[in-house]
Amino acid sequence: MVTRLARQYWALLIVCTIIALWLPGATAARPGGSATGSVGGSVRLIRGLQTFPLAGASLKLMSVAGEGHEYRATTDGNGKYTIDLPQGTYNMLLDWMGGDCSEINRAPFRIDAGVHLTFDFVVMACPIDDPVIMRQPIGDEAKESVSPRTPNPMNVPTSEQAEKYQEQLIPAQQNQWPEIIVSFGKCDNQVNEVHYFPLHQLVIKRPTNTPPLVPLSLPVTITVDRYTLRAEALVLDKRNMIFRASGQVSVSDGVQVTSARSAILRFSGGEPKVEIDQ
Repeated sequence: MVTRLARQYWALLIVCTIIALWLPGATAARPGGSATGSVGGSVRLIRGLQTFPLAGASLKLMSVAGEGHEYRATTDGNGKYTIDLPQGTYNMLLDWMGGDCSEINRAPFRIDAGVHLTFDFVVMACPIDDPVIMRQPIGDEAKESVSPRTPNPMNVPTSEQAEKYQEQLIPAQQNQWPEIIVSFGKCDNQVNEVHYFPLHQLVIKRPTNTPPLVPLSLPVTITVDRYTLRAEALVLDKRNMIFRASGQVSVSDGVQVTSARSAILRFSGGEPKVEIDQ
């Protein structure tokens, strides 16, 4: 009798487990027992007046928890990629061949079990030059030189800057804001504000009576947590740590993309908050 009851118990447990796995919201687990989410999206290349899918671009995601785990994906012929990830917090790097803006960093984000996040990238073949990646705090420290012989790139006058792909990494401040990455072509670093400008394509002037069409530019981009903001112009108020984006703005929270005339990114209790003016 006891043996029969035990068999019935285990049979019922197996049936319940199978039903639970098929219920909405249930998540599969990897062999190590860590539930997974996923990240996907597209990579598009700006060329002239259009954008095209970029095949063969490499996406690398690195866990920030210190285990050293890396996960990779490659875009297909339609510029699409997808990758499963254990829940956790990750840095993200896009690497593609054939362009001088060959590495694009994304700020760390957290993914939970059963969640799918979409991160799209836009790239451009940049002027032949090394990209500039700066790790700068906000405030008086940002005005100091890295060394007596190495001026802070953020302090070079705009008129003297060579237009190139640049990234400014703003380190996280506990309970104030998470790590932020801003990418741009040129900037104007003032006392209380920083103005960021997009990266323009190289225009070849030809003798003609017809004004040339204006090619697309690589927009100024902010990534922070799950958010991605792109705009024609961006201003950072260093006193209040507020970003103001304007001119063909797009805002993504990793799930939905919204187009807007302008947007404001501010922080409350260390969390990003976005206000959109459509």
